[in-house]
Amino acid sequence: MLGALVAQGLRPGPSLLQDHGASVFAILIAMVLANVLFLGLAYLLIPLFARIVTLKRFYLLPIIVVLAFSASYVFRSDPFDLQVLVVFGVFGYFAKKLEFDVAPLVMAFILGQILEYSIGQTINMADGNILIYLFNDRIAAGVIYLMVPVVVLVMIYRAYRRKAITRRTIIGGDIA
Repeated sequence: MLGALVAQGLRPGPSLLQDHGASVFAILIAMVLANVLFLGLAYLLIPLFARIVTLKRFYLLPIIVVLAFSASYVFRSDPFDLQVLVVFGVFGYFAKKLEFDVAPLVMAFILGQILEYSIGQTINMADGNILIYLFNDRIAAGVIYLMVPVVVLVMIYRAYRRKAITRRTIIGGDIA
């Protein structure tokens, strides 16, 4: 919504409705109409999309590859984008083979820039001495930072114990 207002040259703030009320309400009405249209289209097209899932990989994979390459190239018309696509495609292939969980990677990709900006702000507020700042001014953040390695070590220990128990039951012959 904020992007739609800025794209129309409107400055969001307390006097937005007083200064540009007609434009704001026009944008809101357009969004409501668009959602109604999307609802109708979705109702009509859901059977088609459901059938796409039943296609064999033999037919679906080339379509996905062509769409990915064309979308990657069209964005900036730069061949480097195609190279990035291939590198991340190979990374994704090996991550799937090694059974990586995708959700944390997606979250890191989305939140990485925000986290980097926030860490930079924190370092600026700390005047370069982050430890004193965390444990004197931001005690809760300091406690969380101390808890993170402990939680990671507990998770590693649990995974190790689970594997050890599984190995013992398999070797001991408890599993029939």
